[in-house]
Amino acid sequence: MLTTAPALDPHPPRAPQSTLAPRRCACGRPIGPSGECADCRRKRLARFGSNRAAGLLAAHARPRPTTTSPKRTGAKAPPKATPTFIGDPNTQPVPMQTGGGGTSGSGSASGSGGNCTSICNRAYADSSLNFGGGGVVCDGATKCPCVFDVPPLTRGQCPGFDAIVLLHERRHLTDVDCDPSQGLHRPPFRDPSAATASECAHRQESIREMDRIIPGSAGICRTGMQSIRAQLATWVSANCGTTP
Repeated sequence: MLTTAPALDPHPPRAPQSTLAPRRCACGRPIGPSGECADCRRKRLARFGSNRAAGLLAAHARPRPTTTSPKRTGAKAPPKATPTFIGDPNTQPVPMQTGGGGTSGSGSASGSGGNCTSICNRAYADSSLNFGGGGVVCDGATKCPCVFDVPPLTRGQCPGFDAIVLLHERRHLTDVDCDPSQGLHRPPFRDPSAATASECAHRQESIREMDRIIPGSAGICRTGMQSIRAQLATWVSANCGTTP
């Protein structure tokens, strides 16, 4: 049985057309993926770059707050040179102990008064004053030459050696001034620039005095003084331009 194909519609239906008008940029041109035309996008990016650069320049031109380190309060002044029998006088501490028993204007300024035995004993018992093998110690206005330990010897162990240390410190009495307002203290050199020259002269004198008594000494007094003499000679050679 023959079948006949369906007749074709001479007027097929057309696809519906959109009634929406294409979107356009504010300037009237077709928009791109960014929602604006290429020309407007280029201009916008150019303005953004200029504004950003101007902002960075303004930020750098703006004065920055300056910070200053806080002032250090209570900083200790460097130690002053003080007379000693041994060691470097320019690096020794000069402690001050307020109070004490000093009386302004009283006592002996030459170190020959009866108060010096007590003053030196008190200084000997105070580790902040007992250094350098010996020194000038003041209590108020009273000025005293004092003998301390000079390792390997201790005070009182070898009387002949103690006499040399005492004489050394007595020579320093005119180099320092007591502070009447202070208690027990070690006064610094009046003229710090003269400290090394003063010690050079007096330590060489002490070496010559030791050379006179070492041959007649024995035991620890002999070996101890020989060791101390070597220490003094090393310091004199390094600081005084001579070899004793």
